[in-house]
Amino acid sequence: MKSVFSSIGVMAALTISSKLIRLIILMITARFLTSEDFGVVAAFTMVYTLAYVISEMGIVRTIIQRPIISDKHIGSALFISLTICISVSISLFLFSGYIAALVNIPQIILPLKISSLMFLILGFSNVCSAIFQKNNQILLIGKLQAYGTIFGNVFVTVPLLYFDLGYWSIIIGLWVSELLSIVVITFLGWKLLSFKMRINECMEIIKYSIAFFFNHTLTVLSQQIDIAIVSRYFGVAILGNYSRAMQLITFPNQIYMLVVDRVVFPVMAKMESDKEKLVNFFTKTFSVLSLVLCIGVLILVFGAKEIVVVMMGSGWERVSDLLSTLAYIIIFRALTSYMNSFLAAYGLVKLLTYKQILSLGLMCLIIYFLTPYGIDFLAYGVVGSSMLQFFITVFCIVYFTEFKTSYLIEALLPTVLTTIFIISLYSFFYYTFALSGLLNVSITLITYTLIGFFVPINIVYTKKGNIFISKFQRNN
Repeated sequence: MKSVFSSIGVMAALTISSKLIRLIILMITARFLTSEDFGVVAAFTMVYTLAYVISEMGIVRTIIQRPIISDKHIGSALFISLTICISVSISLFLFSGYIAALVNIPQIILPLKISSLMFLILGFSNVCSAIFQKNNQILLIGKLQAYGTIFGNVFVTVPLLYFDLGYWSIIIGLWVSELLSIVVITFLGWKLLSFKMRINECMEIIKYSIAFFFNHTLTVLSQQIDIAIVSRYFGVAILGNYSRAMQLITFPNQIYMLVVDRVVFPVMAKMESDKEKLVNFFTKTFSVLSLVLCIGVLILVFGAKEIVVVMMGSGWERVSDLLSTLAYIIIFRALTSYMNSFLAAYGLVKLLTYKQILSLGLMCLIIYFLTPYGIDFLAYGVVGSSMLQFFITVFCIVYFTEFKTSYLIEALLPTVLTTIFIISLYSFFYYTFALSGLLNVSITLITYTLIGFFVPINIVYTKKGNIFISKFQRNN
C-alpha cells in the first residue's frame, strides 16, 4: 500500500506540474486568442482524442492485465497495433473534410490531415508503453509525458502566440508534446519489441482487447459527446466558452486518469484472484480520492468568477457561469472512472461495457431533450447524466461484486461530513461577514485546516463512524 501511494505521489507531482503548465498557458492564450480560436482547438482535440483511443484499442490494458506475456503475445500485439494505427492514419487523412462538416468547423481539416502522420509512430509506442507499465516502469512513462507537455507548451505554444498564429499555436504545441513522448518511448522500448506474430495469440489479444476498447471508447464518448453537440448546434464561439469551462473542471479528472488509474489499475489487476484484498484496497483508495475531489469541487463552485478572472482575464464571464454549473461533474466522473477500473480488475469487463452503453444512451437522451433550451440547460443535462452514471455504476458494484453497501458508507462518510462542515463554515462567513467567492473559500479552507490541526477531523468520523458502520453490518 505504501509503495502504491508513493508512486501515486510521484506521478501526482509530475502530472500536476505538467497540468499547471497547461493552466498557465491557458492564462496566456486567453489574452491573445478569441473564443472562436478555442472552439477550433476544442473540436480538433475532441476528434484527435477519439482517434487516439481507437488506435490503442485496449491493447495496453490487455497486456498489463495478462499474468504472463510471451514474445508471441508482444509480436501479435504489435501487428494488431500497427494495423489499427495505419487504418486510423489513412481514415483521418481521407475523411477529415467529412469529419469537419459533421462538427460544423471546417478549420480542423488541415490539422487532422497533418495529425494523421503521428499515428504511424503510435503503433509502436502503444506496445512499448504497455510493456513498460507491465514491468512496473510506470514512472518512466509519466516523466516522459510530463516533460513532453511542458516542453510543447512552454517552448512552442507561447513563442508562436507572438507570431499571431491563432489556434495553430496551441495545435502545434500539442503535436510537439505528443511527438516527444511517443518517439522517446518507442526509442527506449524498441529492444523489448518482438515481431513473432502468431494467429492464436492475435485472436487471444483481440478477444480481450475488444472489451477494453469498447469500454474506453464509450467512456471517451460520454465525456466528448457534449463537445460535439455544442460544436454542431451552437457554433464555434459558444463552443470556445464551453470548452474553456470544461478544461478547468477536467483538470482533476486528467490528474486521476494520468496518475491514479495508471498506477492503481495495474495493482488492482494483480489482485483479481484475491477478491477480498481487491475490495479492501478499492475501499481505502476510493475514500481518499472522493475526499480530495470533493474539496476541489467546492473551490470551483464557490470561486468560479474569481478563478476565471485570474486565469483568463476580463471578458470571459460566460465561462465562469458555465464553470460554476459544470464543476459538479468532477467528482462524479472521476469516481465513476475509478469504479470502472475496479469492475475491469474484478473481471467484469462485459458488464462494464453494457453499463457504459446504457449510460451513454441515457446521456444522449438527456442532452437531446435539453439542447433546444440553450447552452445552460445543456450544462445541467451533462451534470445530471454524470450523476446518473455514477449511481448506475454504484449499483453494478454493489450487486455484482463483494463490495457491500456498508463499505460504500464507510468510504464516503469522511467526504460527506467534510462537505457538510466546509459548506457550514462557508455559510457562516457569508452571512456573518458578507464574504463570498474565492476569498470566502480560502478563509473557509484555512479555518478547516486549523480546526483539523488542533482537533483532528478524523475523530468525527473514525470512532462514531465505525460504531455506526459496525451496527449497520450486524443488522445486515
